Amino acid sequence: AVYADETAETAVEEAETVTAVTEDDPYYRAVTVLKALGIMEGKSEEDFGADDYLTRAEVSAIAIRFLGLDAASKTGVADSGYSDVADDHWAKYYIDMASALGIINGNGDGTFEPDSEVTAEQAIKIMVCAMGYEPKAETLGEYPASYLTVASSLGLLRGINFTEGTAASIPRWQIATLVYNALDKDLMDVMVYGENNYSIVTEDKTALGVYHEVEKKYGTVTATYEGSLGGDYADLGEITIDGIEYTTKLNAAKYLGYYVDYYCTITKGSEKSEVLAIFPIEDKAERIEVDFDDVVSLSVSEELNIDAEYYDKGGERKKSVSLVAPVIIYNGKAESFETG
Repeated sequence: AVYADETAETAVEEAETVTAVTEDDPYYRAVTVLKALGIMEGKSEEDFGADDYLTRAEVSAIAIRFLGLDAASKTGVADSGYSDVADDHWAKYYIDMASALGIINGNGDGTFEPDSEVTAEQAIKIMVCAMGYEPKAETLGEYPASYLTVASSLGLLRGINFTEGTAASIPRWQIATLVYNALDKDLMDVMVYGENNYSIVTEDKTALGVYHEVEKKYGTVTATYEGSLGGDYADLGEITIDGIEYTTKLNAAKYLGYYVDYYCTITKGSEKSEVLAIFPIEDKAERIEVDFDDVVSLSVSEELNIDAEYYDKGGERKKSVSLVAPVIIYNGKAESFETG
């Protein structure tokens, strides 16, 4: 795996805290999607380092990966000329590319300070520029206020509260949220007409679709390798959503029957898309687990509607649930039963 932090020299790499990301973390979705797209990973497989800070070099790398580029491609790029970015610096390609694209600027004295912590407003400007909105920001006033205004209007700051101000260093979880928010926003392009340049927002042209060839979709998981709501199980390494078969490297068994939103590759022809990330939509699916010993009564109508009374986990309250024409799964597969 390629990690956002690839240099042992930085203070970020020296942090001793271990912060694994769980589904309860508000930034879980952002981290999961960015990792799936190869844009940003943790400091290791076990440690995301949510509250640790990123360097200017690391955010440059994230911005270039956001654009679907990577050092592995080694596309030709001019030397940025920063005196403090050595040829063997791990982020040399990213810094040179970001500089060539106008996403970053040095300090005005020929230096870049690649291993210094990046501030929130610097990171925000980098992402605004990566999305092509620098011309718009420049018409609204001076940095950083104009870039903060553009970022806010685009929804890039959703879910982020800069309690220490935007001039302070930005933690990793906020960077992840910022970049995730930018994925599905329309990009701005500069169009040239004669001697004039015009900046226009291209509707439905997003980094997610254009640079990563991925789309976000919604549907119900109807089959996995471990089970099915009807019909055949999915093959190993596949998942079926609304009757469409996808490949996946994910363990999707727990989502069987759930209405989900998911990220999948955009393919052409008969090639199957790959599901890269999947999330249950909580307000569309309610899960009730009842131990057999807690069941008070159970009745099944001729139409197979089910009414049940049971005690909650603490055994303190009696509850009831009614299921109309439910799908009954036995040994992982939907089955048909008859009353009698």
